[in-house]
Amino acid sequence: MAVGGSIPEFIYAGVAFFGAGWLVEQLGIGATGITIIVSTILLVLGIYFVFIFYPRPAAPGEDKLTGDLRRGVLLGMANPQLLLFWCGVKLMLVSFNMTSDALVHLLAFALGAFTGAIILLMILVRLGVKAQEKLSPTGLRTLFRSIGCLLLAAGGYGMMRAMGWVP
Repeated sequence: MAVGGSIPEFIYAGVAFFGAGWLVEQLGIGATGITIIVSTILLVLGIYFVFIFYPRPAAPGEDKLTGDLRRGVLLGMANPQLLLFWCGVKLMLVSFNMTSDALVHLLAFALGAFTGAIILLMILVRLGVKAQEKLSPTGLRTLFRSIGCLLLAAGGYGMMRAMGWVP
């Protein structure tokens, strides 16, 4: 399942590599505009986790680790947050004047996303199983709400920084 979930990371990172760079060129935005876009992405994700997302606990008797490559790919491709995340990463690289669109840089970016995702997903699958076993549905909801609050704080700080209100 972790390998399957990493394949969409590779695809979305590749799309974001060219798409985000193209968007910056077309709109002519600078570091402040990029910071505002990335902060907005964080705020949207935070609002999603705090107010909209409800984790579904595993059904009794369901093997939580079962899954295959196809299931991981489908779940990953159905997650549009990946594209937003990798666009944000690419935009931050552009704000540091890393604007190359070479094929070798695309492969490095996408393979880095794939490698990081496979490592994190292997860890997260195990942690997710433990969380589902030990936490009640209310506890899971609180966990995701706290993650959403962290995203809201990061997005709010980025927005205030882009406006020049904080150092």
